[in-house]
Amino acid sequence: MHTREPDDLLSNPDEPGDRTRTADVSRGSAAPPPMQQGVYLMIPHETGDKNEPLLAGKPVVVGRDLPSDVCIPDPELSRRHARFTLLDNKVLVEDLGSKNGTFIGGRRITSDTIALSGEVMLNAKTIARITAFGVAVEAEKLASAAHWSGIIPPVDDDAPFFGTSPKMQALLHAIDRIADSQLTVLLHGETGTGKEEFAKLIHARGPRHRKQLVTVNCGGIPPSLIQSTFFGHERGSFTGAEKSHLGFFPAADGGTLFLDEIGELSHEAQATLLRVLETRSFSPVGSPREVTVDVRIVAATNRDLEAMVREGRFREDLLSRLGTPLVIPPLRERRDEISPLCQRFLARANKDHGKNVQGITSDAMLLLHAYDWPRNVRELRRAIDEVVVWKAPTLIRPQDLPTRVQAALPDPKGADVGGLKAELEQVEAQKIADALQQANGNRDDAAKALLVNPRTLRRRMKELGIETPKKKR
Repeated sequence: MHTREPDDLLSNPDEPGDRTRTADVSRGSAAPPPMQQGVYLMIPHETGDKNEPLLAGKPVVVGRDLPSDVCIPDPELSRRHARFTLLDNKVLVEDLGSKNGTFIGGRRITSDTIALSGEVMLNAKTIARITAFGVAVEAEKLASAAHWSGIIPPVDDDAPFFGTSPKMQALLHAIDRIADSQLTVLLHGETGTGKEEFAKLIHARGPRHRKQLVTVNCGGIPPSLIQSTFFGHERGSFTGAEKSHLGFFPAADGGTLFLDEIGELSHEAQATLLRVLETRSFSPVGSPREVTVDVRIVAATNRDLEAMVREGRFREDLLSRLGTPLVIPPLRERRDEISPLCQRFLARANKDHGKNVQGITSDAMLLLHAYDWPRNVRELRRAIDEVVVWKAPTLIRPQDLPTRVQAALPDPKGADVGGLKAELEQVEAQKIADALQQANGNRDDAAKALLVNPRTLRRRMKELGIETPKKKR
């Protein structure tokens, strides 16, 4: 028996194009192991990203060349540029007499401490980020750091996620009302919308949740084996029946039977199913005895069953038995789910494939929101899996996404995409304004504080309509 378990927040055009992970790993070698719990010094660079663990009381020196512990081949770095030391819930940062300086919050420092969610500028373009994995620090600071840097991190959560769009909330409300009943349920939705997840939800919220949920792919059953597959058979009842088989209906007795792709059943199979729905009884193949079962049916299809009835390809009486369908909206109509789904899919992909992709940039997320996902949630998960497996970047950026997604330019007229873009731009504009105010109108100093190239800052100020404040006397 087959069953299935129920940056553009200050984006920088001057940044190098591909930052796929090459440091300390030769081409063709095994991927580095996922990061363990701890505090890390993360330095993205065009020659390869560096992720160095920070151990309490043990200094880590960053510089251009040996004897530095972490070597970044950047001519603007000094040979021994800065030293990082983990002290409880903060990191001591010391400049080692570098030529171009070490900066925290736009201020050149000799020695200072930084939180476990902070950033340090080692020169005009090299950023060192302090990141904690599984360490007890102030959650709001970590969340704020991820938000301000425009990085959406993975979320390790296997629980199904359902969004807050009006259509989704209406569906969930209907499921809440029907789940506690014994009514047969018909789910209708495009391919990949997650019909099985909703079947699991109905089962979990219903009175049969302590019993088994049995899933059947109706499209994969040969017409000649419908009776045996649904109701089981006795040993020797036909050629090849070397032992007795229980069947899906008796296996689901007391629980729920999920009939996926019910629109693919033949007319004969539809008649067989209709009879058992009406009588709640059947006879296994090769057996004279009649068996009674107590099974709740949840069915699903991506086909227009009403149209199939008109065309004579689906029984009207069976459709009446299945009831009014609950419609699952496609992903393009529930775009608020895209970000949290991506976070969960990224965490699962890292775990499944032994990778360590740290997150998704806001630029890439805008494209993911803009694409229409014709194959819905299934296509989204596959896209994240492919990026993680084939490219394994430290961060997923627009150029890492499938070509079809890269071509999906964000539509400012789209309610959800436009809302996300507007929210990001509002945050970005406020960050720029604050930095300019603190820098007394000096755009170069503000650019250093924001960890971006001055040309990028000028471009974004123009695009966002931000004027340089007057300098205070």
